[in-house]
Amino acid sequence: MTGPFKTLEDAVRAGFKSIINQGNKQAYEEYGFWVAMKPNEGGKGVHFCYTDVVGSGANGYVDLIRPTGLIVVGHCHTHPHSTHSGSFSTRDKNNFLQMNDSSHKMPCYLLNPQSEIRLGKDAKDFPAGVPVSW
Repeated sequence: MTGPFKTLEDAVRAGFKSIINQGNKQAYEEYGFWVAMKPNEGGKGVHFCYTDVVGSGANGYVDLIRPTGLIVVGHCHTHPHSTHSGSFSTRDKNNFLQMNDSSHKMPCYLLNPQSEIRLGKDAKDFPAGVPVSW
């Protein structure tokens, strides 16, 4: 786990920057990670961390297994340049729908080939997503 960060989106940005800073490897392969929320020492407030980054390998899609024992609050992944689209895929939307129900919405973040961060926090946000600033 890498952190702490003050906000969920600070952890998201840091996770994506860690991928970019390793030779822009997201251009050729899909990568993903989770963001978790943890209580601060002393029990006052919370902070956010991101998990180890996982690559897709030969299958082309990153398969993230939701970690147990953590309060997971965000799902993040990249699309390689071969995708060409700046939007979430149909597979991304289906994964979002499987991870979420009416009582809990876990946001999904995408770093697209145009180096934009896109957010999907409701089914209506797919495929375009909502832009998130760097």
